[in-house]
Amino acid sequence: METFTEKIINNNNNLLLIDGATGTEFQKRGIVLDNKIWTGLAGYTHPKILEEIHESYIKSGSKIITTNTFASAKHNIHEVDKNLDFKEINLKTIQCAINAREKYSHLDIKIAGSLSLAFTANRYEIDTFPSICSPSYEELLNNFREQINLFIQKNVDLIILEMIAHPQSSEPLIQATIESGLPYWIGISGGATNANGDALAFSANTLLLKEVISKLPNSAEATLLMHTEIDNIDNCLKVLKNNSLSKYNGVYPHSGDFKIPTWDFDKGYTPKLFLNDIKKWVDSYDLKIIGGCCGISSQHIKKLKKNLIAS
Repeated sequence: METFTEKIINNNNNLLLIDGATGTEFQKRGIVLDNKIWTGLAGYTHPKILEEIHESYIKSGSKIITTNTFASAKHNIHEVDKNLDFKEINLKTIQCAINAREKYSHLDIKIAGSLSLAFTANRYEIDTFPSICSPSYEELLNNFREQINLFIQKNVDLIILEMIAHPQSSEPLIQATIESGLPYWIGISGGATNANGDALAFSANTLLLKEVISKLPNSAEATLLMHTEIDNIDNCLKVLKNNSLSKYNGVYPHSGDFKIPTWDFDKGYTPKLFLNDIKKWVDSYDLKIIGGCCGISSQHIKKLKKNLIAS
């Protein structure tokens, strides 16, 4: 029996185009994001803009759009204000993706629910990025169960676990996802290469990417290298190919740099350069899923659609 991912890849001529960034697209539209949880509230406070962002990716050729729930777990929301309604914020944010999809019902767009450990302590080997809370294993597990139940309530098609970079800290996120029974993809973030030529995990001094991969379950329908600097992609994809967890691998890199709440865009990384890189990686590493993360816009995605994706 075909899995969800097998079916959608087969239906899209063996190369599936997903979307690009949502968070950095808010910034391009003049929205000042939260100092603590960045995009965690943006879909709730600016739903029309989020809906427009989702639409821009659908019009550019994306077959999967991703909910802007990357930083919207309960522990994050309550760090901003304990009186905020976590469920209402997530449901309204998910609905933006649904509203965008409904306008293009003839295109069979799927929706991926984004989950991550964003802004929690110990999510990376070294904390080069700000942490705002230190939930216990049980608290994380229960919070992610709640968030996934909202995905199920809204009939989200699959889950993407994003920026996985430390196997132990990711355990409650992965456990809650597997319990749900929904198809899921693992988005792993890689780092630079150490003195021995080995690819590190994201934000790591000693933790190797292959160590992270070796300790993750093999039940994900796809494994994607994501939110990884362009210059590090090749070495990290080599590791992923040689230590694959899933039948399908993919990539969605970022471009630029982050100092909360502002993304510093690399204006020199044009859609043409993005196309050239993606084409090289698809050919070299037999990738089946492609898209973009922070700093990658609908124009970048449109370039892939025009040049790589069969009509």
